[in-house]
Amino acid sequence: MKLKLPRNLQLLTKADRESWQEVQEIFEALEKHYEITSARNPNLKDFHLFADKQKPSFFNSWRLRKDGQSFSLCLIEYETNFQEVGITGASIKPLRHKYFFGHLNAVKDYGRTLIRPETLGDKISELFLPNELDIKGFQKFNWKYYVLAKEKDKFLASTTRKLLNFLADQNNLQVEFNGNRCLFRLDKAVNLKETLALAEIGLELERLLRFS
Repeated sequence: MKLKLPRNLQLLTKADRESWQEVQEIFEALEKHYEITSARNPNLKDFHLFADKQKPSFFNSWRLRKDGQSFSLCLIEYETNFQEVGITGASIKPLRHKYFFGHLNAVKDYGRTLIRPETLGDKISELFLPNELDIKGFQKFNWKYYVLAKEKDKFLASTTRKLLNFLADQNNLQVEFNGNRCLFRLDKAVNLKETLALAEIGLELERLLRFS
C-alpha cells in the first residue's frame, strides 16, 4: 500500500519535509519484509508512554503481518525541548519529532504495568523508597528493567518465563500494559534500523502474548 503524505508537504519546513521523507523510506523498507495494511488508530490516551509526552499528535496506524503474526505500528509525533546557547544567553527551544510505537492485544490481563530501562537514579532511589517490582529468579530482567505495577498480582499471574527472558534480551525497550492491551517503543526517533528492530519485537511479542 502507498504511504499517504501530508497534502501540504511542500509548505512544511525543511526539517518537516525531511522527516516525512525518512518516514517514506522506512515504510518502503518495511514493505519488503512485511505485509502492510491500513489500521484504525488505537486509543492510547490511557497509556503513560503516550499521555506523558508533550503535545502528542497521532498520524496513522498500519497493521504489519508476517508468518501468522501481526501488530499495529503507530506513527506519533511529540515535542521535546533543547537548550540553545547564543551570544545573548541560553533559551529553550521546542522541537517536534516523529516516533513509531507498537500496539497489540494480549490474551491475559496484565493489569496496569510499566516496564522501562532502569537508570542509575532508579537504583539509588530504590535504596530509600522501594517501589519497583522485582521478580524472583529473573536476575537479568530485574537488573535491566524498572517495573512499576499498579496491580502486581495480575502482572505476576499473567507473565511468563518466555516473556521475561525475551524482554531481558532487548535493549532500550519500553513496554506498558493496560489490562490486555500492550504499547511498546524503542528509544530513538524515526530511524530505519530501529524501526525494523521494533517490527521484529512486535511480531515476537504478539506471539508470546497470544499463545503464552
